[in-house]
Amino acid sequence: MKKIISIFAIGFLMILSDHAFACTTYIVSGKYTADGKPLLFKNRDTGEMNNALVLFEDGKYKYLALVNGKETSWNKSVWGGYNEQGFAIINSAAYNNNTDDTVKLTGRDGLLMKQALMYCSTLEDFEHLL
Repeated sequence: MKKIISIFAIGFLMILSDHAFACTTYIVSGKYTADGKPLLFKNRDTGEMNNALVLFEDGKYKYLALVNGKETSWNKSVWGGYNEQGFAIINSAAYNNNTDDTVKLTGRDGLLMKQALMYCSTLEDFEHLL
């Protein structure tokens, strides 16, 4: 229990630090949880201040996902979540690392994560999706 509290404290301090201007993510190994399952954390640093958790049933699997609060975007993109098979996914945007990027299509990670939650139950499924 002390290890889990220490991990939460470190994560909380990371979020409060002066350098926490990007999405802060971390994974806690199942070695440190009571049920042996890993924990996945994400602090969403975004200009969208209105966020929601929504239960979806629009794919092969039901899934709970983090979305922008405006319902009009929900059918397109999610910003993390997990499905009834236990498959979980998040992203972390590091805008300062790709300042010279010339890719014209950006912001598609939310679409990919939604599709992954809808149809993937394993890492192998996700690799096939990619």
